[in-house]
Amino acid sequence: MLVVAPESAPPGPRLGWRGALGVLAAALVADLALLLLAPADAETGVWWSVVGLQVGALLESPRRRWPALLLVVAATGAVSLLARGTDPTTLSVGVLVVVVQAVLGAALLAHGTTRLLRTPGDVARLAGAALAVGAVAAAGLGLAAGLGSAPAGAAQLVGALTAAAVSVAVLTTPVVLLPQRSAAPHPWALLGAHALLVGLGVWLTLGPDPVAPLPFLSLALLGLGAFLFDLAVTSLELAVLSGVVVALAARGNGPVGDMLAAGDLTWVEAAAWTQAYCLAGALVVLPLGVAVRQQQRLRQRVDAEESQQRLTFEHSTVGMLLVSRATEGEAAGRLVVDDLNSAAAGALGLDRATAVGRQVLELLAVQGATPVIRDGLLDGEPVWRGRCSVVARPGSLLDVVVASRSAGENPRLGEGFTLQLVDIGLEAAAAERADRARQLTEATIDTAGCVIVVTDERGLVLRVNAATEQITGHLPTSLLGRPIWETPVSPSGRADLESLLAWPNRSGLPVVRESTIRAADGRELRLIWSSNVVAAHDGQPAYCVITGVDVSAERASTTLVTHLMQASIATALVGTDPQGNVSVLNSGAERLLGLTSDAAAGRPVTAFLDPAEVEQRCPGGFVACAAAMAAGSESETQDWTWVGDDGTRHVVAMTVSPTADATGRLGYLLVAQDVTERQAGHAALAAALDKERAAVEQLRSLDRARDELVSTVSHELRTPVTSILGYTELLREGAIVPPDPAQVPLLDTITRGSHRLIDICNDLLLLSGLEAGAISLTMQPLDLRETVRTAVEGSEPLLAGRHLQVEVEQPEHPVEVRGDAHQLERAVANLLGNAVKFTSDGGRVVVTLAREGTEALVAVSDTGIGIPLADQEAVFTRFFRTDEAQHQAIPGTGLGLSIVADIVHAHQGRVELESAPGSGTTVLVRLPADHPDPA
Repeated sequence: MLVVAPESAPPGPRLGWRGALGVLAAALVADLALLLLAPADAETGVWWSVVGLQVGALLESPRRRWPALLLVVAATGAVSLLARGTDPTTLSVGVLVVVVQAVLGAALLAHGTTRLLRTPGDVARLAGAALAVGAVAAAGLGLAAGLGSAPAGAAQLVGALTAAAVSVAVLTTPVVLLPQRSAAPHPWALLGAHALLVGLGVWLTLGPDPVAPLPFLSLALLGLGAFLFDLAVTSLELAVLSGVVVALAARGNGPVGDMLAAGDLTWVEAAAWTQAYCLAGALVVLPLGVAVRQQQRLRQRVDAEESQQRLTFEHSTVGMLLVSRATEGEAAGRLVVDDLNSAAAGALGLDRATAVGRQVLELLAVQGATPVIRDGLLDGEPVWRGRCSVVARPGSLLDVVVASRSAGENPRLGEGFTLQLVDIGLEAAAAERADRARQLTEATIDTAGCVIVVTDERGLVLRVNAATEQITGHLPTSLLGRPIWETPVSPSGRADLESLLAWPNRSGLPVVRESTIRAADGRELRLIWSSNVVAAHDGQPAYCVITGVDVSAERASTTLVTHLMQASIATALVGTDPQGNVSVLNSGAERLLGLTSDAAAGRPVTAFLDPAEVEQRCPGGFVACAAAMAAGSESETQDWTWVGDDGTRHVVAMTVSPTADATGRLGYLLVAQDVTERQAGHAALAAALDKERAAVEQLRSLDRARDELVSTVSHELRTPVTSILGYTELLREGAIVPPDPAQVPLLDTITRGSHRLIDICNDLLLLSGLEAGAISLTMQPLDLRETVRTAVEGSEPLLAGRHLQVEVEQPEHPVEVRGDAHQLERAVANLLGNAVKFTSDGGRVVVTLAREGTEALVAVSDTGIGIPLADQEAVFTRFFRTDEAQHQAIPGTGLGLSIVADIVHAHQGRVELESAPGSGTTVLVRLPADHPDPA
């Protein structure tokens, strides 16, 4: 079925430059193609014209572009005329005619029309424009013929006129209508079937071998499309059909093919009749399509109005019944319900299905107006008003209006009446509820134990409750009728209250204040006031309700407690809630903790106690611990460490006691005295003794180191180590006599001892030289990976017979530094030697080489015995050995780390140590990198 888009505003021009030029180019191509289809001896101008495409291109382009487009039209017209062999004399006339045709057709169609072919008037305007353009074509042909040698015949003039008219009527319409097609989908299968049917009709009636003399069958089939598709599709089919008919006629077929074959018509006359055939098709199909389109739009509008009326009826808040007088059955002559909306169903207490078809008197009970409700007799009046009740709801009360409904308003419902129902029983119920609410409000105000004052929107006192007189002593008669700010019970000044009434708190929350008033007997009362505005239905203030709670006694006790808490006393007081959160501090506690009471409020009291003490003394939490300590009374005094907000620690003697009122436990009170100075004195004395013991122990260590050095120098260095080593080598080599096999191990021992003594001497000489600056380092670029590799290989003799895992972790790219390769290798070897010596079998030694910014890092880690924290600074001192190393009799001189430190410092680097007893040691060497980090 045809789907018609909703009405819309007339569209503006829709073709851009590319679209307009494309249409003009298509016109030129079509015109040139016509030369191939037209008979050799026929005038092509009377067979077909492309002026319709030129008119469409102008019509769909802004008028500011028309001059440029007309130049293109003139150019394409000249090309077409030259292709036809037009002589130069008539060429200018032909170009002028083409331009005038395009301008005239576009101007006539663009002036005063929606360009949508919505009404028959639009079709008439299109026909007029087509005839005007055809007249220009005929006049141009006559002028051109007058300039030539032979005058144009009547058939040629008619052919030119019809060709141009058909072009405008047939080609302009698709150009204009196709871009504005609605988005409604077409049944493509039906469209294809219709196109096939039209094509088949053309072939059977107008083709080379027509089977039936029915030339207008194709137009009838095309007219069928006007009922099935929108006007854009129909006009496109018309254009295609016209082109096919002209092509067939040019080949001797078409609607006048038999007459042309019989010689009854010339080619020019055949062309004119063919164009007349196409024009007849346009005059049949286009008006028919417009009429169908108008009918569809009218149906849509009627359906939309009916749907809107139905929605209005269904969703009306007024109950509505559509009734009519029955014509047959037992209810003949009586009013019967045809339909009702939701509001009426609610008023009747029935659903729609139950109410429809029943007599009105079965649903409504009316006294004194039964004929109206029963028979619809209005005594000539158009409307009747009255009251009734619902039969199914005894005691209900409804306002009812009966109005006559003519059949012309809605033929589907027939003649009848409309009943409008308004349930005024709801209003009565609402009034009753409002009265009960007012009584409840009055009772609440009268029984409240606080001051309540109600004013109007001007601030005049309308009502005060009994508690106002009881609390303040002021009589209601002295307050009523006066502005609230002029009474002794005013919570604030006039400006404040007037601003509240003029611009109430939009959040809906009351405005709370605290102020002092004077009672009738002269006493000062402290009240907390809460003021709020009651708005009317229009949102404007109607009343102001002010309540006041007397807190005079509470404020007096609070003031006393505040003075006590702020008094300058040395005792610290801390109050907490039952969960152990601080609620208040006195001045003594503020000084100890370094923060105000407000800043500490809400924080757990354990935040100010030493965590280790809390964990040790209160494993179940402070609250359980405090309850156990207090046990209904004050706890015993204990020393606790308080930690201030800035980290300052104070030792206090503290007791804990519960606080409670008549309703139960309120929390705990901590009372403390600062005993830090006393504890600090004891700690200072103990620290002094510890330092003295440490100093004595260090002196003893120094003495032992000195004794060891002296012993080494006395017993080792005085011995001619070199001579011993030399003679030992001679004995091993058999320079004097061949050695006995049993003597070889002894000679090896002498050799190792000699080498050890030489190493000690070398270490001492190296340390002395580095400190004195006597040793010059050979600084050159080197890759630390090679240094580490050499040092690891050199440590293999130390690993002989050991079960240690030695790993090297290094990057793939070089780690370059500038230094002395031999000395750096010695430093790494010393670190490896220490790691191997102080790590038990089954342990692990890891050498890590890396880059970190501008530094090269060499780390040697082990899982050995570790170094106590107290000894970590001394391990880089000459001859220092830890007690654990001496206890386990691990060989060594105490010079290795000292040598490492001096070598690294000579390379502008630094050494870092990280160790813990039993957890191993990591020595980290940081050296300046020779090149930036490649990462």
